[in-house]
Amino acid sequence: MTNAICGCYDEKYSHDDYRYNRIKEQLSISYLNAIASYLGSELQVHGPLIDDDGIDVTIRPPQSRFLDCTNTKPSIDVQMKCTSSPRYDSSGDSMLFNLDRRIFTKMQIESLSPTLLMVLILPEEVDEWISCNDSGLLMQREMLWYSANGCGRTVSDNQKTVNISIPCSNKVTKESVGQMLHKVARMEAIVNEV
Repeated sequence: MTNAICGCYDEKYSHDDYRYNRIKEQLSISYLNAIASYLGSELQVHGPLIDDDGIDVTIRPPQSRFLDCTNTKPSIDVQMKCTSSPRYDSSGDSMLFNLDRRIFTKMQIESLSPTLLMVLILPEEVDEWISCNDSGLLMQREMLWYSANGCGRTVSDNQKTVNISIPCSNKVTKESVGQMLHKVARMEAIVNEV
């Protein structure tokens, strides 16, 4: 992977440089915030103390939308990630991702507010991450989601990371996030697409 110039930086840095990681983090939050806003929901961004617990943001819809549901205050906790160098399985149907064991274990816990992983995939070329013109603002590529709920996978305390396969069909869209919020309100599990 080559070095690239991004934003206000005059020098070229590698894609995994901390300066780019901060930009990637903000782009992933902005991507999800646009979808949450469209759905009339709030995206609550958490600080470092809660992030240490594996939660970067929480999606909270207006309580009035779900008064007739079992869970009248549905929310989804999200661990946000971003990559400009995704790896895929041999079929190209799943993205391969290494996730911190501690976060994976937390994601397996059944809760009224499930924890999901959402990964923004950006182009390798930094200049293609966003474009802005008279037609509007465009953020390139896509975001995928992953649920460890019900996977039954056991991980060893000796493992630092867990290798997961995120189905490419698990796209984060206004429709998929809306469906997830309805599932949480009906107290149904969010499981990966097959």
